[in-house]
Amino acid sequence: MTGEFWVIGGEYEDMDFSRPVSGGIEKKIGPFATYAEALAEWKKLAWQTVDQAQTRFYIHEQNAPKKYWVIGGEFNDPAFQQFVGQMEQYGPFADYQQAYREWARLAWLSVDRALCRYWIVTQSQDKI
Repeated sequence: MTGEFWVIGGEYEDMDFSRPVSGGIEKKIGPFATYAEALAEWKKLAWQTVDQAQTRFYIHEQNAPKKYWVIGGEFNDPAFQQFVGQMEQYGPFADYQQAYREWARLAWLSVDRALCRYWIVTQSQDKI
């Protein structure tokens, strides 16, 4: 992949993640030269705000068509560092709303399994 990668997000007024709190603006962190660097920052921010349901961050590649993926699965322990088996990947989805519907479906299917987690990530290629 080429381009600049940014981690964008913050706290939102609603669960549609369309309006930042108090009319503010989304945070834009970066640029990062590689997707891996941006993903590391996204993970850090996601874990810092894991208990804040209306906070969301995503990765955006400047000047590239955005595709959305749902990733996750079952983990070995509550630190969510290592998957049981392989990481699950669903997508790509052409827009965030389609990815969100898949994320919600997977989240509800695994609601009683405390070691399962799913996230929405963006990527400009067909593979994560």
